[in-house]
Amino acid sequence: MRASDLHSALKTTVNAEVTEGGIHYKQVRLQHGKDAFTDTLHARPNSYSCSGVPTTDFLHFLGFSRSSCAYHVGECYCREVSPDQDVAVLAKAIGSALEK
Repeated sequence: MRASDLHSALKTTVNAEVTEGGIHYKQVRLQHGKDAFTDTLHARPNSYSCSGVPTTDFLHFLGFSRSSCAYHVGECYCREVSPDQDVAVLAKAIGSALEK
């Protein structure tokens, strides 16, 4: 699915918001029809470092795509996730990996 397709549906619901490791995440459920859903994660870095792998590159390596975002002001990095994804655990893991 294209990143732009991860921002619109008949109904959208922000299920969770987490800030960890300089990245603000929003987990959004897109409802395309009565029984058709796509769960997405939208990440917006809010800090930058001159050392190590840039946050934006790391998100790209993890399968996130850069896109203008309806849930964050401006742009975000987004990807599809499983419906049972624990955003807090994922955010902590990404933050820990970026620190190393």
